[in-house]
Amino acid sequence: MRSPIIRNKSASKPNSVGPFPGCDLELARVSLYDAVASIWTGFSRLASLNLEECHIYSCGDPKSEFDLFAEFPCLKNLVLVDCNFINSGKCFKITGPQLVNLEIHGVKKLGCARVEIAAPKLKSLSLVLYLDVPKFSRFSLPLLDHANLGIKIAPYFLEERRRVLTASFVTLFQALHNAASLRFDNHIVEAMSMICDGLKHYRCPFTRLQCLKVPRSREPETIPDQLISYFLKGSSSTNAGFLQFV
Repeated sequence: MRSPIIRNKSASKPNSVGPFPGCDLELARVSLYDAVASIWTGFSRLASLNLEECHIYSCGDPKSEFDLFAEFPCLKNLVLVDCNFINSGKCFKITGPQLVNLEIHGVKKLGCARVEIAAPKLKSLSLVLYLDVPKFSRFSLPLLDHANLGIKIAPYFLEERRRVLTASFVTLFQALHNAASLRFDNHIVEAMSMICDGLKHYRCPFTRLQCLKVPRSREPETIPDQLISYFLKGSSSTNAGFLQFV
C-alpha cells in the first residue's frame, strides 16, 4: 500500500512535519504526492476533508492499488472537487470506515484504473463526472440511502460505444444497489435515454429503491418508459409515485 504526501503547489519542497501546520486542510490548489505515511501524523482524527483543484499523483508500482485516504480512518465527510488523478495504478480506492458523506465532482485523468469504494457507514454519495464512465467495481456501501449522479458523456462515446456505455452504467448501478433514492442530472438522463433499449438485457440490481429523481426542467414525455420500467423492477413503489421531478 502506498501513502501520499500533500504539499502546496507553490512550495518548493514538501513540509516534513505536516501538510499545513494550523490548517484545517479545506484548501484549494493542493498537490498530493507519494511519500512516507508519517507525513499524516496529527491528522488521523480528521473528520472532514475538502480538496479542490488537486493533483493526485501515484509514483509507485502502476500495478498496485492506490488507497489515498486510508490514513484518515475517522473521516465522516469527504469532498473532492475538480481533482486530477494521475497514474493512479490499476485500482484507485477510497476506504472510509466512518465515512457518511462522499462527494466527487469532476474526475480527470483516471485512466484505466478501477474505482473501489469501501465505506460501510456511507449514507450519501454524489458523483458528478465529466469524462467517460469510470470502471466502478466492488463498492461496499450497505447503508447507502441516497446517490446523486451526474455524468457528462462525450457525444462520440454515445454514438460509437453504446454497448460499452450500457455495461458501464449497469456496473455502476450494481455497485449502488442498496440505494433507496437516485437522483440524475440532465446529462445522465439523456445518456440513458439513448441506451435504454439495451437495459432490457440486464437485471435491475436495486433492492430497495423508493424513488428516481430527475430535473424539474425535463418534460415527463422525455423520460422513456423503458427507463422507468427498468428501475421500477428494483422498487416496491407504484409507478405514480416513483418518478419525481425536483
